[in-house]
Amino acid sequence: MAAMISLGVIGCGHWGPNHIRIFAQLPDSRVLMCADLDDKRLASIKATYALAAQEWPTRNFWTGAVPYIGPTAIALVGTPAEIAGAFMEYRDAGVSQFILSGWPKLEEMIRFGRDVLPLVREKEALASKSLSRGASKS
Repeated sequence: MAAMISLGVIGCGHWGPNHIRIFAQLPDSRVLMCADLDDKRLASIKATYALAAQEWPTRNFWTGAVPYIGPTAIALVGTPAEIAGAFMEYRDAGVSQFILSGWPKLEEMIRFGRDVLPLVREKEALASKSLSRGASKS
């Protein structure tokens, strides 16, 4: 077993968030602290690090680009069926509105409308039928 590496980043600047993220993911290392003279930058680094500390909170939910681009870089990643399933999980949790983006924009909107949205609508119809069957049994 390798010795544990304890890391402190002093003067975070441009590369500090990358070092923090990478070392935090290594099994034999831990990030103990970070420091910077710019309080605003330090607060931003700490907030971003906390959000992206676990890049894959769920199977299809990826936060790995957050340290570089910010919180708008959170992504759903997977096959059309997996993404449709993820949307349904959010729906079941109460989320009713989504803001979507992709790159290149037009191609991703077309792909989403063609490959994912029909699966979401199909799953919504099945869920609706299940609810109405359950209500009629009561």
